[in-house]
Amino acid sequence: MRCKLKFFFLENFHLSRFGKVIFHGIIFNHWVFQDCRNIQRILRFPVGLKIVDFSLGEKYSHCGILVVIIQPDVGMKKEKGARAKSSIHIAITGGETAGHVYAGIAVAKEIKRQIPSAKILFIGTEKGMEAKIVPQEGFTLEMIEIRGGLNKSFGNTIKSLSRVPREVLSALKLLRKFQPSVVLGIGGYVSVPVIYAAYLLHVPTMILESNRQPGLANRLLSRSVDKIAIGFEESLRVFPKKKVILTGNPVRREFYLIGETPPPDKGRKLNILVIGGNRGARSMNYSLIAALDYLKAQRDRLTFTHQTGNTDFTYVRVGYEKRQFRAEVYQYIKDIPKMYARAHLVICRAGATTIAELKVSGRPSILIPYPYDDRHQEFNALALQEDGMAKIIAQPQLTGKSLAEAILQILENPEELAQVWPNTRQFREKDATEQVVQACLQLATGKDLADIEA
Repeated sequence: MRCKLKFFFLENFHLSRFGKVIFHGIIFNHWVFQDCRNIQRILRFPVGLKIVDFSLGEKYSHCGILVVIIQPDVGMKKEKGARAKSSIHIAITGGETAGHVYAGIAVAKEIKRQIPSAKILFIGTEKGMEAKIVPQEGFTLEMIEIRGGLNKSFGNTIKSLSRVPREVLSALKLLRKFQPSVVLGIGGYVSVPVIYAAYLLHVPTMILESNRQPGLANRLLSRSVDKIAIGFEESLRVFPKKKVILTGNPVRREFYLIGETPPPDKGRKLNILVIGGNRGARSMNYSLIAALDYLKAQRDRLTFTHQTGNTDFTYVRVGYEKRQFRAEVYQYIKDIPKMYARAHLVICRAGATTIAELKVSGRPSILIPYPYDDRHQEFNALALQEDGMAKIIAQPQLTGKSLAEAILQILENPEELAQVWPNTRQFREKDATEQVVQACLQLATGKDLADIEA
């Protein structure tokens, strides 16, 4: 069955300084207009259009934003070409979660390592983790105002998408000022308007899909970008195959260095690193403290390093002290690679960047996937469990007792723990970060990496 839906343009802007008229609105199920020639052929005239009829498939899958370019703009093309001959300017957009941000940081550091003269600009929001992490890592961050987000509810998603054109306008101003050679989206809603702005300015674009199950933002952007780097082979089915490159997920070089040496000799003792996300995870924090009551007989064999987030810091610290367990408790751990290096076991969520860090560092884990946001963390965790590197406790089954049982099983079967590091050597043969950087620089210059002058 096919149906007709009247499509109402929500707003329009005349952007005289950019030489464009942009119409926009909400569409469903798939992109109707592919390029400027197709748009002009269908619309027939540039202004005054209010309604368009088009056919929909029988099944709703996702919604998108339609951005229609009426007047061609060659100005940015000339500027981009000039930029490619002088220096490399790369804009990285996305964030919200620490996993997204650190993937971008890994790429940025690798670009600077290879091309010290390259200019890097992060574009994010003041509410995301990028506002804290990016300046700490020594990179410039520009912010745009974003209201709402995706993957919350259908109504909120529609409201958020309706605001995209105004957010695109803000992003256009930033990109015009910075004049990037390429724009890389690292995930998160903020990447949507910035990538669209780059598309309107004819700047090469690339997105990084870190999760095994792609998020809505990247599904929306996939038709407009030049390249799509994916962290899991299973993501290939969602995107246009000609654009996709399987790179793996970028991680900071420190984790590769950790993976080159085996974990510290534990003897009979176990160093456990607990990471509840950069903002903490209450269910994990409370369950871990409850688990200590089941682990009293093993107290002398266990040492904990625990990142709690701001809210539960006091509760967790006091919980360890009352039960007389050795523990270092932090609200936020700045040097997380250092903690990985001394850990025998990591208890954490299953964000895509975390999964990649566990792989390349060769650290076994107990994963407690965040159960929301399309359940993408559950799919990520399954990949690591299938590789024999992790045990999974689903959020509904997470209790002090279930967590204690998982820890005791590892204590009682040390040979399983010992095999994780040598069995993961295969994951460290290819550097995903270098592959993503290679693709970015090729888009920025049109050259192979060997031909790019530092």
